[in-house]
Amino acid sequence: MTDSSSMAQAAKAALGVAAPAALVTFALLGAPWVPVSIAVAEALTFVGAASVGIIGVVIGTRAPLSGRATALVAVSCAALLAIVGVARARSPWVAPVVDACLIGIAWAIGGAVGSRIEHPGHLLPAAAVAASADVVSVASSWGPSHAIAESERALAILAIHFPVAGTRIVAPALGVGDLVFVALLLAAARAHGLSRNKLGWLSWFGVLIAGLAAAVSRRPIPALPAIGALVIAFVPEARRLRPKDRPVATIAIGVSIVAAAVAVLGAVRGTS
Repeated sequence: MTDSSSMAQAAKAALGVAAPAALVTFALLGAPWVPVSIAVAEALTFVGAASVGIIGVVIGTRAPLSGRATALVAVSCAALLAIVGVARARSPWVAPVVDACLIGIAWAIGGAVGSRIEHPGHLLPAAAVAASADVVSVASSWGPSHAIAESERALAILAIHFPVAGTRIVAPALGVGDLVFVALLLAAARAHGLSRNKLGWLSWFGVLIAGLAAAVSRRPIPALPAIGALVIAFVPEARRLRPKDRPVATIAIGVSIVAAAVAVLGAVRGTS
């Protein structure tokens, strides 16, 4: 890899972190001057967070970094988040920093994994396993997502924040795990010649579908099942398993469905 190409890739990665931070900063400046109803404010916050997060991941994963550079980005972002968490900074102006760091971690981890996917058909079991893990994490009382949602301190550094229209506050709206999976999809798309724009839009719509379901039900709804379902439905290559991969994929998908079903049933019984 030449120095010029390395610099170009580093510039794209930097833009993937800087652009979302700039968008959130701009929104912070304008949000107080946009008086809307509570329902509209909630919708704008969620759509804004989803858009900022996915835009950052799309830009950041346009070109792969070296393993050392990727590790440096992930460690640096994690260290900065730790500092924010220890300091317990509550200013809304911390949101651009937190969002940028989470996006950097997401495309560093997701991009590293996605670029190593050997065949597009592997996205089918990957989507099933990720969706199941997300359901279990949200539905189970011991799940990481459930625990994070119950902790204001954890949410402060593990969720994408966006300004609430008509106020000077920001609210958490999108978990970093969702962005890691989106980055995985985009990196796999780049590696196998799939449309990254298509996968980016499908991911965005998947997040919005989950957000709408959560707003209607007033319950936390995991986003990865919707994202995975849209990708499998509209990207034919993602569901074309090679014959040699089918036995293992079938087992993985079956176990995932059972695990998700057990978690959902447990949650339903717990609330009944």
